Amino acid sequence: MSKQTVPKTTLELITSVEEEIKQLKNQKKKLLQQHSEELRKAKITRNIEHGEILESMISEIENFTNKQITELLKRTVGSSYGAKVITEIKTRDVKSSTVSQSNTLSPNGEAAEPNSAITEKGGGTKQDG
Repeated sequence: MSKQTVPKTTLELITSVEEEIKQLKNQKKKLLQQHSEELRKAKITRNIEHGEILESMISEIENFTNKQITELLKRTVGSSYGAKVITEIKTRDVKSSTVSQSNTLSPNGEAAEPNSAITEKGGGTKQDG
């Protein structure tokens, strides 16, 4: 540890504290920039991973335009059925890993047909009659 000289006057003390504040502000600014960079890198990684998943699941998606991909996602994930599946997946993943998979997903993790598995509260499936 280095020895610091003890300020002798109130003015010197004020100057010392102001310098410390300036250093801390600069340190905070650098840490905020570092945090922002970490978030940006994590988002880029996530976007790449999600894109790779889409490409592996949808044939010839590399030939789709952004508009076509947007329409595909709106019509599938953005549908009421898609919203139910998303909610179910989130709920399932929050529960302990010992809970068995919900019956709206097939054993390979794909969504089941909408009419065969998901029911509204208090209602039944078409199969129920």
